[in-house]
Amino acid sequence: MNKFHRLNFVAFIIFFSLSISADTTSNIRGKVINSSGDAVPNADLIISYGPTNATQSISSGPDGSFAILNLQLGGPYKISADSGIASGVLEDVYLALGKDSQVTIVLRTAEDMDEVVVVGAALSSASLLATGPSVFYNTDALEDAAAVERDIKDLLVTHPRLSLDEGGGRGIQCNGSSPRFNSLTVDGIALNDGFGLNSNGYPANRMPFSYDAIKQVSAEFAPFDVEYGGFSACVVNAITKSGSNEFEGNFFYEFTNEDLLSDKVDGNTINNTPFDEDKYGFTLGGPIIKDKLFFFTAYEKYNDQETFDFGPVGSGAPTEMTWLTQDTLDLVISTMKNKYGFDPGGIPSAVDSFSEKLLVKFDYYLSDITRASFTYNASEGFTNRYSDLYYTQIELSKHGYENGNDLESYMLQLYSQIGDINTELRVAYRDLDNRQEGIGGPFGEFDIENITGGGDIMLGGTDDSRQANDLDYDNLTMAFVGDFVYGDQLITFGIEREEQTSFNMFVQHSQGGEWDFYTFQNFLDGIVDRVYYGNHPSLDPTNASGSWDYDITTLFAQSEWRVSDRLDITYGLRFEEYGVTGAPKENPAFVSRYGRSNANTFDGESILMPRISFNYDLNDTTEIYGGIGTFSGGNPVVWYSNIWSNDGVSNIQLDLRNVDMFATPMCDGRTGQPTTQGPGYGVPCSLVNAVASGSADGATNSIDPNYEIPSVTKAAIGIIKTFDINLSEFFTISDVVLTADYIKAEAENSAQVRNLANTYTGEYDFAGLPIFSSTFKEDYELGNASKDGKSDSFSISLSKQFENVFLTLGYASIDTEDVAPMTSSVAYSNFTGIATNDPQNPPLAQSNYNIPKRFTGTLRWTPEVFSGLRTNISLYWTHQKGRPYSYGMDNFTHGAVPTWNDYYLLYVPESPNDPNVVFDSRFPTDEFFAWADSKGLKRGAFTSRNDQDSEWFSKLDLKISQQVPAFRDGDYFELYAVIRNLTNLLDDSKGVFREASFPRRENVVRAVYDDDGKYYYSRFYGSNDSTLVNTPSQYLIKIGFDYKF
Repeated sequence: MNKFHRLNFVAFIIFFSLSISADTTSNIRGKVINSSGDAVPNADLIISYGPTNATQSISSGPDGSFAILNLQLGGPYKISADSGIASGVLEDVYLALGKDSQVTIVLRTAEDMDEVVVVGAALSSASLLATGPSVFYNTDALEDAAAVERDIKDLLVTHPRLSLDEGGGRGIQCNGSSPRFNSLTVDGIALNDGFGLNSNGYPANRMPFSYDAIKQVSAEFAPFDVEYGGFSACVVNAITKSGSNEFEGNFFYEFTNEDLLSDKVDGNTINNTPFDEDKYGFTLGGPIIKDKLFFFTAYEKYNDQETFDFGPVGSGAPTEMTWLTQDTLDLVISTMKNKYGFDPGGIPSAVDSFSEKLLVKFDYYLSDITRASFTYNASEGFTNRYSDLYYTQIELSKHGYENGNDLESYMLQLYSQIGDINTELRVAYRDLDNRQEGIGGPFGEFDIENITGGGDIMLGGTDDSRQANDLDYDNLTMAFVGDFVYGDQLITFGIEREEQTSFNMFVQHSQGGEWDFYTFQNFLDGIVDRVYYGNHPSLDPTNASGSWDYDITTLFAQSEWRVSDRLDITYGLRFEEYGVTGAPKENPAFVSRYGRSNANTFDGESILMPRISFNYDLNDTTEIYGGIGTFSGGNPVVWYSNIWSNDGVSNIQLDLRNVDMFATPMCDGRTGQPTTQGPGYGVPCSLVNAVASGSADGATNSIDPNYEIPSVTKAAIGIIKTFDINLSEFFTISDVVLTADYIKAEAENSAQVRNLANTYTGEYDFAGLPIFSSTFKEDYELGNASKDGKSDSFSISLSKQFENVFLTLGYASIDTEDVAPMTSSVAYSNFTGIATNDPQNPPLAQSNYNIPKRFTGTLRWTPEVFSGLRTNISLYWTHQKGRPYSYGMDNFTHGAVPTWNDYYLLYVPESPNDPNVVFDSRFPTDEFFAWADSKGLKRGAFTSRNDQDSEWFSKLDLKISQQVPAFRDGDYFELYAVIRNLTNLLDDSKGVFREASFPRRENVVRAVYDDDGKYYYSRFYGSNDSTLVNTPSQYLIKIGFDYKF
């Protein structure tokens, strides 16, 4: 039964579980004083939450201090205090995500009040205590954002430290780190990519919850609170809306098509593929029992189409591939049809994409001190994807795959009190079914390399990684947290338990195999240079699946010490211990080769994370904050899962070289029976028989027995200051807010993959590069890097709220270095996807994800053009330096396996007469050296990893909305338009996005290390450097309406 038809079942669960669930909260801490500034002990305080009329009663301590814990976010809150002699009221207090509010309540007698002329905002203000560098956005910011994808990322990246992977999966790059190392929680439920397959950071193809359901969102760069875990880059927290005593909601609809998409970029006319895209959804919240039980629900559905940029020369495609002509493409397609009996389709144009989301939430106030909530979230969808589509590599339409997801999560929370201890009990469960299925039928993958001009064509029915690919995992998290006040300290302690069960079937080459042609002519002649086949000996890939369980047990304790009215110090410890159930199958051949087992796991590994931070109010307008602490988490589970999926016994991967395809017997890779359908439908029988024998020695993944859990230690210092800018004696800009902070981070035990088959010989070439010997196996080991990564980031912003204008300007400078970018879920790709002259021990270099300099600006203008109807114009500016990349050498190796990969950096000879370099007679030396000099490359030296930067990118995004009257008093329609890259709309030469293709490496020459110890250069490719990426370069307009009631 479809999850979106399960509301009766959900209601049943809610009925039996309302008493053990709750919401994510914030705290109010403060002090009660009299008009003379003296502390008032034992004052009676009543706290009321406006939307639900919920109240809570406490008393101030001997020193007048109080702490009100576990409060819902937002507001308004009203705090009334009475000592029996004097009283005071604090109104309009609003609570923000990730920040406690510090307040002071002044009690006054009737006589005192008679003497007061203006009480004003000073008595009703609450200062937000920063727990570390962070950014926070409320509901207004979310509604006004130019969220062209209806994704919180569109708003988060308005902060200069956060950038979007515009040319890839739209993951958030935080402080120069991979999106994989971030964490995402929604109402306390971890909804990041819990296995690590997606580049967008989500467990689904899109944000897995409704955009309109979000009440507040924040990004924490270094939160020193010990309750934070599961990340090493940033943690994104989102809190959903709740129902109140009023029925409220909305219904929205928006659409776009090819007529609202730019048809010109940088002077080039683009023939856009026709497409239609629409989104719609609703929210509804209100009371079930007034003042007691409330509901909120949000639903969204997307019917989209993904379009693609690439085409041959003269096609008018957004990006024309200079190495591919239409005649060559036609010859490839006709050869596939007539010689190999398979129709590969054409170049992909537009494919369907679908997403459906449902969130249901109930809040129940059982008493003044106990409240509970239940949250159910579901996301279902699919996208047709093409994983091998780059500027230098194209794939035809039937080579793609359907990437689908089915995600459900449940959250039960209960906030209450046991004596003087405030408690939180949380139970969360999520289940994900992720499928990746080829769309072209049971035919293998053909890779035709070195097409005239230097590119590759990928085609077939199923790419190599989707021939048997299925993932299911479920995750259960349980937590208990307690807080109590002890003198001047707020003590927090807790225990968490996370358990995850994973089923991962990832058996490459099991249906039709992979066929690599190193030349175009070999493809035409039916001579394959290398063919791969892999499977379980039973020939059923399900039996080669990796099924395993792990758990994390966490203990933490912390004290928030109110040292004085101006100084707060927080210190604590977080301890995590990992458990693993079972182990991979031991591979006897692996044990024989290396003298140790491949069945090691990280069972029993643990890490202790101390943290300390402070907040100091220097004066009424200046707050200084800082801290130092250790963080761990975000390492994709799939890195560990690979040792189960690739044990060399259950999943055996073999290959043959130089095969005459039509003179070699073929067998069905799933049945083992001979087939006459030909190569691609079948694979060489000798490979199938070798796998089926069970005696073959397959490639094996393992974990270093000395592996330690990666971590990062961050130190931060920051300031928040409010000041006035006096432009003249007649004009002053008051209450400008300056925020500036610096974060220094050092990684320890970062993950890195090595190939155990490669060993150092002790010999070196003329440039000092090590020479390897190898057993020619691909035995990849997950271990720790020998060098510590590091990061320095500085951010500064100015903001000002005018009467109807909000303005911010921000800047960030980031320098992050790592050893291995770890760009993939597969060990092979993590080993080969790096530019280095020593693949076993790469040096520290600039991170692939580093955006060195980034400027941002926000202008939100809300004039009242029509009486009582809000107008909004929101403009968002980005100006950033491009991602780094490397220059490399194609086909160069020093004995390390795999020998066909291109990790080596470019050596620039001293001159055409360099004694250590031999140039082929056809090599264009003059052109090469002219190119090298134009790039400023040093002669007689290697380039460095990521020493080149893609071009700067600047753009403006815009949202315009206007309220108009609706059917009932108080209701209104909001008509809106969102424009991505307004810059391109105004001038097609602006807003152009260029960057080096994945994996951020440009091979400039084809070279080998010859028998005389010299480098032999046979071909000069030049460099594409920053390739134009059309999707972020083109303006796109989306038009819609939002009916709010």
